Amino acid sequence: MPAVPIVLSIVAALAIIGILLVFVVLPVVLKQRCIALAASRGITLTVDHVAIGPEEVRLMKVAFSLDGAPQLSGTADDIRVTLSGLTPAESNADGLALTLDGPLEDIEKSLAAWSAAHATHAGATANATDAHPVSWSLGHVTWTRAFGQTAKVELTNVAGEVDPVKAVTRMTSDHATLTTGSTAFGPWGLSLERDSATTRVDVELDPVVKGGPSVVFLRDANDAVSVRANVPSSPLSHLGIPAKTVGLAADSTVEGTVDFEKDKSGASSLKSDVALGKATFGGGLPIDARVILSASGDAAKGLDVKQGAFTAGPLKGSVTGTLTLFDDGARLALAWKSQGVPCSEIGKQMAAEALGPLGSQLGAIAGDVGNVIGLRVAGEASASGLITLDSRDLAATSFAMTRNQTCGVDLF
Repeated sequence: MPAVPIVLSIVAALAIIGILLVFVVLPVVLKQRCIALAASRGITLTVDHVAIGPEEVRLMKVAFSLDGAPQLSGTADDIRVTLSGLTPAESNADGLALTLDGPLEDIEKSLAAWSAAHATHAGATANATDAHPVSWSLGHVTWTRAFGQTAKVELTNVAGEVDPVKAVTRMTSDHATLTTGSTAFGPWGLSLERDSATTRVDVELDPVVKGGPSVVFLRDANDAVSVRANVPSSPLSHLGIPAKTVGLAADSTVEGTVDFEKDKSGASSLKSDVALGKATFGGGLPIDARVILSASGDAAKGLDVKQGAFTAGPLKGSVTGTLTLFDDGARLALAWKSQGVPCSEIGKQMAAEALGPLGSQLGAIAGDVGNVIGLRVAGEASASGLITLDSRDLAATSFAMTRNQTCGVDLF
């Protein structure tokens, strides 16, 4: 039976060749094929190596960028492509890291131009089975110059999916931060859902409290936009907002609602009602303050405050100003002026706010004593000021106030 060892030797040799083809040659071929296919669709791709397993192919240590769209690039530790026969069924990326740069509108224009430039060739070489869901986990997103030159958004623990057949994108992050200059805001929770018609972004300002303070952004297919913020009474620090960025010397509670709407023609409106509790401006006593605004106008030209009112401790007055919208943010500039308040009333209210019921009692006692001995507090006081808030540079938020008072003590 001399032929048997020969046959066995041939089978062994073929097995070795098969192993080499599967685990050495085929991965190299697949790697080059992936790079070439990506290049044909306008994607510059690098792959460290390819691993082949049962019913899957894994691309290890991947980096990619889009030709003609330098605002977006990314890397992934491991892209696992599940196969149905020889056809990709779905892909999952672990350790995905995306880098974005510039305003959202510039990024969207760049991506739209890239997509249009490569749509014809991709359509000629692709078929219906090429489009398959892609998901990712443990991701990280870094977005520089998001709102102005100094703003940076970072998202960690990012998970999501893209379904090109259904044209649906979903993404979540449980740790979103915004840094502008040397000031950091957050962390917040964030979720995004986008389809062919609408985009929705939900921001949880206090991720610990489910269903708590939030901001919801919506945009439809006609480019109509709405932004709604709802904040039950919460410390600013719980919302990831440092007190000093809004002109406060110490942490304060905040409560309010903000509603902004823009229709497809550009006609826009803003309604807001925001209250601060025990707010300390500069070195003054803590006071309760509230601002109510109603503004409208054209998004391209800016919105004028049609109605505005405020209270700050014993002071009450009116607010005027403008809201200017930019491609990468918005700027709110307000001027306020209070009515004159008798100095005697200011003293009583400030004492009441600072000392509570005891302050009210002491204020009443002081008034009674003054009447008995023939002294009274005379004059009145008022104040005016400016408030500026620019989303492109939140660290530059300013609150300026000018006091005008003629308070004194009269003998009668």
